[in-house]
Order: sequence, then C-alpha cells, then structure tokens
Amino acid sequence: MKKYLIAFTIIVLAACTSGETVPDEIELIPLNTEHQFSDVLRDSKTQLKTPVLYFTADWCPPCKAFKKTLKADEMKVVLVSTQLIIVDVDNDPQGMADLYNVNAVPTFIKVGQDSSTIARITSSEWEEDILENIAPVIDLFVNSDKYDRK
Repeated sequence: MKKYLIAFTIIVLAACTSGETVPDEIELIPLNTEHQFSDVLRDSKTQLKTPVLYFTADWCPPCKAFKKTLKADEMKVVLVSTQLIIVDVDNDPQGMADLYNVNAVPTFIKVGQDSSTIARITSSEWEEDILENIAPVIDLFVNSDKYDRK
C-alpha cells in the first residue's frame, strides 16, 4: 500500500506542478427519476468519461468520510475523467442496488457502456476512512485495471 501511496503522491504532485489545472469540481450525478441510467451512460460515452456507480446512504459513516474527500484536490485529479453516479440505496427508484447486488455501502462499481460491471470495490479496500488512504485506492480503481474482472 505504501508503494501505491508514494506513486499516487508523485502523480498528483506532477499534475499540479506541470501546469495542469485541478478541476473545480468532480462530476457528480445523482441517479434518480430525472437522471435515467441509460442517459447517463450515453453522456459518459459522449464526454469520454468512465462511469462509476457510487452506492451510498446518509446514515453510513464511511460514505460520509468519502463524501468529504471529494472536495480535496487529490480526488479531483483522480476523478477528472470519471462520472461519479450517485445511488442512494434508501431512495433507489430505478432498483440499481438490486440490479448490481449491492449489499454494503459504500460500494463503487466501474461500468462499461453496456452497463456491465468492469470492476467493483467497497470501503474495505482501504484501512482508514481518510483521504490519504482513500485517494490511492480510488485512483487504482478508476485509472487502472487492478480491480477489473479478468
């Protein structure tokens, strides 16, 4: 894990010092009756972004910790090419949690344009719910094939 943290820190520092700008915000899309999943997938393809389903709940302490990390520049850099699709498991009118067999929150599922699961992780992948632990795992999850189903 330390190797990943060091590599991640180097990548973020390089991005921040190479003249690349840190995005103002991460693209967060609440999945509800207004935003249909098929429409979001189509938009992610058009925008060349990786769609990631983020299953969460208001009462979930690790979910609250993850939400706080979204304001950090490190997470903005990691998720710059991602559409983070938020699914509240307690208010899931499209039945996404059942469709993807989600039984723990937070759960993150990287999906293909055909809505198939490419990779899946939960907060059990990092030791403590702090940015320094979360960001490198999310970086590997989103920007590599480390967690991809083979």
